[in-house]
Amino acid sequence: MLSIATATLSAILTAQFMYGIGLAMGEPVLMTTLGIVLDFAKCATPMFVLFLFSQKQYVSAFFALALSLTLSLVSFSASVAALEQGVVASQKIVLLIKPFLDKLKNIKPKLTSYVFLRPNNKVQTLLLNLKER
Repeated sequence: MLSIATATLSAILTAQFMYGIGLAMGEPVLMTTLGIVLDFAKCATPMFVLFLFSQKQYVSAFFALALSLTLSLVSFSASVAALEQGVVASQKIVLLIKPFLDKLKNIKPKLTSYVFLRPNNKVQTLLLNLKER
């Protein structure tokens, strides 16, 4: 079950990476499909290597093994690149939100002092109870 989940996650990350490349080339559907096909080929080639080896076709098994390792390396690189793109995108969002968070931090003490100035306020009582804890 874990291997299916891992293969699916790898295919998704590879598809995202290939989609980004496809957008730059003007063929996002073709590149996404190619990424998915190559990722599933990566999963199937180890069985093919074992089959060729059992049939004593050593040269073919060696080339299939080289193909399998190459596909695994490309898939790993695509997964890392897709994750890196996600991290960069989230960092950009944080940079966009940061000025608003700073403004909220500046406003919070003003709001708290305003709440304490109003008499018989339920919020004031609640804040005092929280401070006592």
